Amino acid sequence: MTVVSLDAKRVELLSTRAAAGDREAFGALYDRYHEELLAYARRRVPSLEDAEDLVEQAFYKALRSIERKSSASAFNVWLFHIAKNLITDFYRTRKQHDPIFEELSTMASAEDQVLRQEMGGQLGQAVAELTERQQAVIHLRFVEGLEYPEIASKLGCGASTVRVTQMRALRSLRTSLREKPLRAS
Repeated sequence: MTVVSLDAKRVELLSTRAAAGDREAFGALYDRYHEELLAYARRRVPSLEDAEDLVEQAFYKALRSIERKSSASAFNVWLFHIAKNLITDFYRTRKQHDPIFEELSTMASAEDQVLRQEMGGQLGQAVAELTERQQAVIHLRFVEGLEYPEIASKLGCGASTVRVTQMRALRSLRTSLREKPLRAS
């Protein structure tokens, strides 16, 4: 027997009512998740203003499409998925229109080079010992900052394959670096 919290039952009831056009029910959902969604967005974007804008966009999109929400997915999961997609779009469009991102990526790669030099190339050597696919996943995930579905698309595999590959690569790096600890040169 599955135990469902009263809050989860109430949220799904409000979600059903909101899908039927009950704006007060949607308002209650807004009140319930606004702060939580704002905290989520705030941890992922550069400013509070950006986070607030994204949260408002997420609720607006949710309001416009709630009648199409699958009853199988929980409202909060669906809402946070909308927010995650908006955050991805935020960075995607910002990269295309903001020349400072080119400068930042150049600085990041310069920092990367200095860090590798300071560590005597041990991290680079450990990464070089990974399989080609593991190296690609590590680069796409941690250097380019892509999410699992984006990496999967680039590599022509599933997101779960990317997760497993990343997990194995990190395990290999951990083992390799334990055997040969990093030291500053």
